Amino acid sequence: MTISVFPKMVNSPAKTTVVRLFQFRQLIPVLFFLLIPGLFLTFARAADQVVGPDRLQVDFTNNESRSISVRLGSVDGITADMDFAVLDSSGAQVAAFFPQEILNDRFWSGPLEADDYEKVASGAAVIRVTLSPEDAALLRERFAVRRAVLKRERLKRKVDDLRKDKDDLKERINEVKVDQVGLTNEIDSLRARLKREQDLAQRQVDDLQGRVDKLREERTDLQKDREDLLDRREDLLRRRDPPQERINGLNEDIADLDRDIGRINIRIDDLREEIRDLREEANRIQADIRDVQDEQRELDVRKRELETELTAVEKEISRLRESAGP
Repeated sequence: MTISVFPKMVNSPAKTTVVRLFQFRQLIPVLFFLLIPGLFLTFARAADQVVGPDRLQVDFTNNESRSISVRLGSVDGITADMDFAVLDSSGAQVAAFFPQEILNDRFWSGPLEADDYEKVASGAAVIRVTLSPEDAALLRERFAVRRAVLKRERLKRKVDDLRKDKDDLKERINEVKVDQVGLTNEIDSLRARLKREQDLAQRQVDDLQGRVDKLREERTDLQKDREDLLDRREDLLRRRDPPQERINGLNEDIADLDRDIGRINIRIDDLREEIRDLREEANRIQADIRDVQDEQRELDVRKRELETELTAVEKEISRLRESAGP
């Protein structure tokens, strides 16, 4: 006789379900035994990629390009068609990427999404992942779009900076032009002053020179009178009994003439000094004009340099606009 362990569930659906559960429960040890090696091998492969001797990790980040550099260590054979993922501190994947630039000891990724890039730090672990052909192509397409966007933003920043430089150069050129106008006015003023001073000086020099000439004539007359007195004194001295009183009178007259001649010489020297001062003043004004003209030439050179620099900036702006594309 057969004894059923489900006496009240003969030929019922509940009995069938319980029997199946009981049978599956008996298979659990077998399934566990079969699955453990596969799980262990999968975990071991992932662990080798993260913590093994050939561990890949981020060693540099580039804020401008939002890219990361992965140190290769002893890993070789990296190609651009491989896919990788960077992990956070908990081991979760942050973002997938591929090698964009492969160097001897590292490779650089393309630009990550801004939010993903903020989660990446130096030393973060990197593992290799396998994507479907469709996902790999989509990943590269998205990286190309981000790279183009970043390039356009970078070019826009450069253009904006160059525009600021252009505006600054224009302002500096205008300042130079204002200075040039000021110097031109100063030169005109100095030239007008020089003409006035030269005209006045020439009149004064002519007047002083006329007075000098008159003094020279007066001195010449006095010198002739002195010579006459000397001759007369010599005549008196040749006499056997020279008249001393007349000789003394002639000596006094000669002394008076010498004093007059001396005063005339002093006056002539004073007038000559005045003439030299007038001419030196004119020379000083001419020197001031030359100094201002030198400043003007320096400003001309500076203006040309600034205009050359401005032309170069405008060309660079045009070049960046063309490279940015439509």
